[in-house]
Amino acid sequence: PRPRRRYSALLRPQVPMLLRTALLLLATNASGLGLRLPAHRTRRRTSATMAMQWQSALGSADADWRTALSTTLANLTTSEEETSLALLFVSQAHASHLREACSEVVQALSPEVLVAVVGAGVAGAGSELEGEPVFSILAGALPEDTALRPFLMTTDSMPNWPSLGDSVPEGSRPSFLLFADPYSPIVQAVNCLDDAFPASVVAGGLSCPTSESGPSLALYTRGAQPRVLPSGSVLGLVLGGPRLEVHT
Repeated sequence: PRPRRRYSALLRPQVPMLLRTALLLLATNASGLGLRLPAHRTRRRTSATMAMQWQSALGSADADWRTALSTTLANLTTSEEETSLALLFVSQAHASHLREACSEVVQALSPEVLVAVVGAGVAGAGSELEGEPVFSILAGALPEDTALRPFLMTTDSMPNWPSLGDSVPEGSRPSFLLFADPYSPIVQAVNCLDDAFPASVVAGGLSCPTSESGPSLALYTRGAQPRVLPSGSVLGLVLGGPRLEVHT
């Protein structure tokens, strides 16, 4: 029988460490990522070998969410590259403004996809703050000929797991990032992905909601409005392309 893979980066209870793991995983591998939404084409670059621009920013702690978020956005360097993927990490102190914060980031960066996650500890730009009212952002421009597809799972609704691989280019191996709250069927999601894609990397982290019913995940895709997901949700991203390689 095929040995089961370890998913300690997803299943350990230390939520701040989990979010840091997810953030550092993306930051470490950003130079090898190439993503796009199936419905969108990434703008053609002037050079096929142009380096991707990824940035990580940690804002100043402030009880006012607008001020805290504006300092985070101000720490991002202006780039002419189109933002394909943005990850917004939100401290518990600002969790009640999850939707508004997503709207502000969308207006500022215009990403193809934005994922927002609430955590007790927020990391960015090589630093981490625990229990402080802060935001951090990881955002990047991605090359052509790769794919990014969000998907959702709850206890009442599951995706067609094998079909998730259909969005990546033929011959490419899909990889998966999962962000889930502690009340979601995350173990089931991991097991289903393991069965459907035994050779693929599955990584990510758990959110840290302020209560069992409190939302802690949000998703935006270009052309739609930011969606705050209900408690018990798993938010996934399937990634794949000829220039994409994900390591754990």
